[in-house]
Amino acid sequence: MDTLKACGWAYDALDRYGLEGWMVTFDECKVRAGACFFDRKEISLSDHHVALNDEAVVQETILHEVAHALAFELGSERGHGPVWERCCGVV
Repeated sequence: MDTLKACGWAYDALDRYGLEGWMVTFDECKVRAGACFFDRKEISLSDHHVALNDEAVVQETILHEVAHALAFELGSERGHGPVWERCCGVV
């Protein structure tokens, strides 16, 4: 999949869920698909993961990270706890 398209989707998702001030970056990680860095309001996607997967998988990764960002904005700690799980039901 194309990283430019993935970047657009990620920014669209951030806007859709009211996550202002968040940015999207890409990294070279090969052991994870994405990450959410709360301290700098950043969602990072692995360019390796994006290149090797189809649109559906990349969209799922974006929504996974957006759920982390939403949970953080709601005051939740990091991880896959109950607030994050509820946010997954929203995105």
